[in-house]
Amino acid sequence: MASKINGNQKHLREIDREYIEAALTKGLTFKEIAKFLSKDPTTISKEIKKHRLAQQPNLFTNKNRCLHRKGCGARCVCGLKSCDHLCRNCIPKDCNLLCRKFIEDICVHVAKAPYVCNGCDRKVYCRLQKYYYRAHHSQTQYLDTLSSTRQGINLCESKLADLDTLVTPLLKNGQSLAHIYAKHNASIPCTSRTLYNYSQKSILTARPLDFPRVVKYKKRRKQAVRSARNPAIRSGRTYEDFRIFLLENPGVSISTTVVFSWLF
Repeated sequence: MASKINGNQKHLREIDREYIEAALTKGLTFKEIAKFLSKDPTTISKEIKKHRLAQQPNLFTNKNRCLHRKGCGARCVCGLKSCDHLCRNCIPKDCNLLCRKFIEDICVHVAKAPYVCNGCDRKVYCRLQKYYYRAHHSQTQYLDTLSSTRQGINLCESKLADLDTLVTPLLKNGQSLAHIYAKHNASIPCTSRTLYNYSQKSILTARPLDFPRVVKYKKRRKQAVRSARNPAIRSGRTYEDFRIFLLENPGVSISTTVVFSWLF
């Protein structure tokens, strides 16, 4: 952890990424950004390098990106002998794709911190490959990664094969998953609920039809989620409102029917 920065272990939020984008445009350093967000500067560096967005170069203005383009005297790289122009200035042909000596020129701002062109003053005139940090793009990638890492099977192929070798013969022998898990839980690398999910999704060799009692029951229906009742409809109809009504009208006759109609 960097000195004098009290960090936390929470994930970056979208508002944090928007601040990073604005701070990069202003030219702030990673340490200044990290201090404001209570993060380690390395966290900011990794975030930018991981989610930076490459901008496709303009083939008309940013065509030649070779490191030796300024002093290159190569001709006829495309094989056309009748051409007497320098290949570095050729418009119809792209010498970057044809020349064997091509070495891409990489901007120093992209090769090291800040790794992006957000706050660069020369980005309008620069011919080299550009990278930008965009908060919305970064947040979208983060959410996709967060979702994908929680899907699928959280076991390697060898452990899944060992689990299948252990559980499937016992299931086909008539034992229930609850009994199998209670007896062999030390050898099963997942919880009982996960084991049920694996079997129901046919991840194991044993299918749900191999269960001794599954075929006897109908498929369960999911209960519809009832929406919460609007509390505004009880305004003026509570028991306290009823007591106030009695105090304001002492001679009124009260019956059970009136009470229920008042409250409900």
